[in-house]
Amino acid sequence: MSKAIAYVMTVKEQSDQNNVNRTKNKIQDFCRVHDIKLLNLFEDIVDYEFHNPIRNGYAGKEMLNFVEMNSNNIDFFLVSDLTDCVEEEEWEQLRAFFLKHNIEVVELLMWEKLRPIMDPKLREKLEKEIADIGWQLKR
Repeated sequence: MSKAIAYVMTVKEQSDQNNVNRTKNKIQDFCRVHDIKLLNLFEDIVDYEFHNPIRNGYAGKEMLNFVEMNSNNIDFFLVSDLTDCVEEEEWEQLRAFFLKHNIEVVELLMWEKLRPIMDPKLREKLEKEIADIGWQLKR
C-alpha cells in the first residue's frame, strides 16, 4: 500500500469550515480511490497577508522536517492547489525537494478534474451516459 502526507492551508479571514472539510474530503477520496494510507495531515491557519505557508507556517515547517526524517515511507504529497501555498518563485524548488525524496506531488484540484477518467466506476457511469445521449441524438 502506498503512503502519503497532505497539507491544508486555511486563511483566517476567509475561513469557511465547509471549504476546509471539502479539501479534507478530497484528500480522503484520493486515498480511498488509489488505496493509499494517509500518514499525516498538516494544517496551517494563516492570515491573509501570510506568504509561503509551506515554508513559513508552523505546520509547513513541521511537514518539511517530517519528510526529511521519513522520506523512505512517503510516496505522495497531497495538496489542494500548490499555487495557494507557495509563492510562484518557489514552486519548482518545492517540487525539486519532493522529487529529491522520490515523493510525487499530487495537486487535488487537478485530480478532481481528472477523477472521472481515473475512477473506474465513475468512468463506466460517464461512458453509459454518453452512450445514452448519443443514442437519443440518433433518433
